[in-house]
Amino acid sequence: MAGAPILIVVGGLPATGKSTVASALIRQTGFAFVRVDRIEQAIIGSAELRPPLGPVGYMVAYEVAAEQLKHGVSVVAECVNPLSKAQTSRDIAGMRFMQYRVYGLARQPHPPGTLLRGGTMPTVIAHHDVKDKDHWLASPRREEVFGPLGVTNIRTFVDPQNPTQVAVLMDVADMDAVMAAMQTEVMAEAMAYDGVLPETLVILVEA
Repeated sequence: MAGAPILIVVGGLPATGKSTVASALIRQTGFAFVRVDRIEQAIIGSAELRPPLGPVGYMVAYEVAAEQLKHGVSVVAECVNPLSKAQTSRDIAGMRFMQYRVYGLARQPHPPGTLLRGGTMPTVIAHHDVKDKDHWLASPRREEVFGPLGVTNIRTFVDPQNPTQVAVLMDVADMDAVMAAMQTEVMAEAMAYDGVLPETLVILVEA
């Protein structure tokens, strides 16, 4: 990919779907992949250390990601706790940094008040499977249900290797209102009309 390398951090609690999202990003972008829990497992398996490891796995991940980025290779990093741009951008001129946190709606509630920073409008990605890609793309229901909630700049994406895996990227003025709307019957009906499989839905919020 032309230009400065990109570090995309996908975070979230266990079992929220962050591995699914990270895998989809890797397939679509071809970026290198760093997964902190795999590093921690390798450390435990090859040394006398025992969990909890503290920052050891993260420090290794920082160095691996930084080395790739220094050589112009973009990286997707999967972890539970957020990675700091400062920890991975040493001597990497112009490196671009994106951090998202995955919330599995069926698994854990949205933590109120944690998504908006200083009144800014976050970019949100909703990733899920659909029954029929063409029907989903042509549906007007996204604009109908999200528009009144202050959602703008809605864009759709399809995995070219698996067209039933899709995503919506959008700018959200009131994240709490959107998350509350996701629990309503109106939203459930819209998802059913669009052929969305709700058990596959995960949401990433710009951090």
